[in-house]
Amino acid sequence: MSEVIKILIIDDEPLIRRAFQKLFQGPAYQVFLAEDGQRGHELWEKEKPDCVFLDVIMPGLNGWEVLEKKGDFSGTHVQMMSAYTGDLEGKKQWIEKIDGFLQKPFEDIAMIKSWVDGLKK
Repeated sequence: MSEVIKILIIDDEPLIRRAFQKLFQGPAYQVFLAEDGQRGHELWEKEKPDCVFLDVIMPGLNGWEVLEKKGDFSGTHVQMMSAYTGDLEGKKQWIEKIDGFLQKPFEDIAMIKSWVDGLKK
């Protein structure tokens, strides 16, 4: 992994995007923001982020559809995010490939930063 960690935030909630942007400001990070799944997929293809924080429920392409459209995302760390953690039936192939699932609202945003910082090692 490069010295600068490239982070992509795909979430339709402006407050979530701003919180992540603020959390990861500084020379160790390069943050890309997408307000929907389609734009998120485009940025993922173009910028090749080290890690992606991907909301599940969004208008247009939802988080699972972004993963499906992306196909192979090996080499990229993915954390899904949602306030809804209902039925995950049929999502097993994606759940096995992602790094984790963050439930909104976040209880410990510092833990998220620690996880990303741990990717440098």
